[in-house]
Amino acid sequence: MDTVLIEGNETGNFFYILTNLIPEQKYYFRVFASNCYGTGYGAYMTFTTDQASLPTVNTLNVYSITCTTATCGGEITDDGGVQIIVRGICWNKLR
Repeated sequence: MDTVLIEGNETGNFFYILTNLIPEQKYYFRVFASNCYGTGYGAYMTFTTDQASLPTVNTLNVYSITCTTATCGGEITDDGGVQIIVRGICWNKLR
């Protein structure tokens, strides 16, 4: 299914940021403009999105351990080329 973005009615350059694309996926596009005589289309172009890259994190040592608390954390050493949207700690007791 084609997705169509429509905005504006001026001549000159125009740009769109395409969002929610799939990593390592090939896409095609072409531009168009319409006037009272019809619609003109540009040539088809293609691009491939970058390879997905996970963040790199290191677990740091636990410290300040008491009967009921402990301080633990980590270090993000590489964001994978995109902004980190959430960070945290997964934990549970051993069974």
